[in-house]
Amino acid sequence: MDEAKAISAQLGSAGGGVREIYIPEYDGPWAAPAMGDSKFYHFRFSNGAEGFNAGLIRTLMKQCPTTWLNMVSCEIGYQVKFMQQQQ
Repeated sequence: MDEAKAISAQLGSAGGGVREIYIPEYDGPWAAPAMGDSKFYHFRFSNGAEGFNAGLIRTLMKQCPTTWLNMVSCEIGYQVKFMQQQQ
């Protein structure tokens, strides 16, 4: 959880800021992801975007240290735009 909080702080005001760090509930016939004692934290943003995996963002930060924030911000924006079109 500490690492997810640190990533949340680095996301800053993207998506209006992280509103919640959560572990999603999984429905259906498949088991929830598991890797030992690891938790699969996700972010929900103030603008309504959600489902952003903290571990995937961490990997993106390592692979693209100068562009990761712009990439995540764009995806947040795309998700919100899509949600608005569905209304």
